[in-house]
Amino acid sequence: MTISDNSEVIYMLKNSMCTEVSGVAAVAKEDIDVIRSRFELLMGARLRRKANIEKAVKIQNRIREKAGDWQASKQIRKWRDSR
Repeated sequence: MTISDNSEVIYMLKNSMCTEVSGVAAVAKEDIDVIRSRFELLMGARLRRKANIEKAVKIQNRIREKAGDWQASKQIRKWRDSR
C-alpha cells in the first residue's frame, strides 16, 4: 500500500461514509471504527518510535562533541596495563 493509498483510506475512515475500504465491500460502521482505532494505534507507535530514535541520535551526537578525540578503548587499555 502506498502513501496515497493510506491517505485515501484515512480520509474514508475519518468520514465513515464509505461502504468499501480498499476492496472490502459493505463494511459496517463498527468495523470501520475498529479499523480506524487500530490504524491510529499503529501510526502513533511508528511516530513515537521515530521520535525516540531522533532523540537518541541527538544525545549521541552531543556526547560525541563533548568527548572529542577521546577513545574509551585506549583508556581501558591504559587501566589494564597499569595493574
